[in-house]
Amino acid sequence: MNCLILDDDQVSRLALEKLIEKTGTLELVASCEHVTDALQVLSNNEIDLLFLDIEMPEMTGFEFLEAINDDPYIIFVSSRQDYALKAYETTATDYLLKPFSLDRLLKAINKVSASGSRKSKKANESSSKSIFVKADSAFVKLELDTINWIESLGDYVTIHTNEKRYVVNITMKKVEEKLASQNFCRIHRSYIVNLNQIDKIEENIVVIKNKTFPISRSNKKDLYERINLL
Repeated sequence: MNCLILDDDQVSRLALEKLIEKTGTLELVASCEHVTDALQVLSNNEIDLLFLDIEMPEMTGFEFLEAINDDPYIIFVSSRQDYALKAYETTATDYLLKPFSLDRLLKAINKVSASGSRKSKKANESSSKSIFVKADSAFVKLELDTINWIESLGDYVTIHTNEKRYVVNITMKKVEEKLASQNFCRIHRSYIVNLNQIDKIEENIVVIKNKTFPISRSNKKDLYERINLL
């Protein structure tokens, strides 16, 4: 099971890294101090389990959980007990109070294993209504229904909303995976559109806000299966 640590405290990270080595079941992909680094790891790797600190300078663990749309399983790690109740109100599997033992860590891992596969988890979760994107030095929350379309720019994408555009360091493939359960559909190698924002479809063209987008032959069937036709 591939795992990732996000914790701004170096001592805590090193302690958890040593415990993970002793589990025999976890493969540590990365141990990150900064939110931006963790987001990059999540974009480029299949992470099954995230050990997530709560109090961090860039954003809280709860905000980070919203930003990633609950993609991997989450085990919160914190030195404060007063966050436990809020943590259990999220989709997190467990809450580890620092410092914790190998035995306690193994119990948390067993909870994850008992929950089934990550794909099953994702299929059963309620749909998230927002995402966080990095804009300059801050993370901006975007409601999904405000996004009109997403355009590919190599290893980046441009997210177009009614108000402005956001350039984000993530691949189109990863965006497609993250928004698969939402009302978004890839209609071309360069475009993902919000199905709720489509004004009309003509032949091989989608129209949104008076702008036209090509529909590729390989994506046309999926588009027509996703929209509501009378």
